[in-house]
Amino acid sequence: MKNTLILITFDENESYDKKNKVWALLLGGAIDKSHFNTSDNTYYTHYSELSTIENNWSLHTLGRNDTNINGNANIFQVLAQRSDYTNKYVDTENQYFNKPIPGYFSGYRELPGVNCSAIGTGGKGVSTEIKKNWCNNQTSINSFNSSHNSSNTSSSNSCGDILRISLYLILILVVIC
Repeated sequence: MKNTLILITFDENESYDKKNKVWALLLGGAIDKSHFNTSDNTYYTHYSELSTIENNWSLHTLGRNDTNINGNANIFQVLAQRSDYTNKYVDTENQYFNKPIPGYFSGYRELPGVNCSAIGTGGKGVSTEIKKNWCNNQTSINSFNSSHNSSNTSSSNSCGDILRISLYLILILVVIC
């Protein structure tokens, strides 16, 4: 249990009228006693969970919002200090995060490509498996700069690949822990 990290959080607050600042709690042996009963005002998103795992185990990035290019995937500060990782400051004063964002399965959402040259919080680039599926043909629907409707057959297959890779990553993490 020494390196165990448990995150308890909620998806949103109870109101669409207030800014969405969500409470979260970190538990486990990975938290040093000096951090017990402390709070942290660093900006985190759900991508922070993934980028923290990538940083902790020096894993490859998925090449999307887990790269922390703009602060959307800061790693949990208590672990950032251990790995000498510097989180990015995000000014949230005038940001309002309570709007729903269409996902990959909405049918009307453009599926963004992968930033094939991204370096993630684990210090590594995009995984070989993802590069093989997304980065070989930069002019295709999968390129980072192109955008096409997700109802396209190629996009639907690529979405399935993303899910398969994501589930594979989760399975690996469960086995490691």
